[in-house]
Amino acid sequence: MWRHWYVMLLRRRSVTDIEHLNINKIKTFSAEKRIRKKIVGSEKIVAELICYEPGQATPQHVHPKQDEIFHIIEGKGIMVVEDEDIPVGPSSVILVPSKVRHGIKTFISQNYPSKLKLEKFT
Repeated sequence: MWRHWYVMLLRRRSVTDIEHLNINKIKTFSAEKRIRKKIVGSEKIVAELICYEPGQATPQHVHPKQDEIFHIIEGKGIMVVEDEDIPVGPSSVILVPSKVRHGIKTFISQNYPSKLKLEKFT
């Protein structure tokens, strides 16, 4: 019985299951609201691309069961974790464990209005 299950698992996974995308080809910004797009995903993990114009944000919220990893691709922002503001920019990677209140907002200054592009993995 176990052998049948293992063979079925091998059949389900193949090179054709691999997804590859160029993020720069799917990025989209909107002055009205942040844009979220699923990049790739499976039953166990999802990657999203989130694009923010200056002044846009994701309000603080909590996930009861899932951890999240954020990778900042371009721009500058503030990751708000509980009551702490953490400046983030290109190449920043942030792990937010489940049950931790968090949000993100774009960095705004007169000299540096910043669009923010990030990947989120859950």
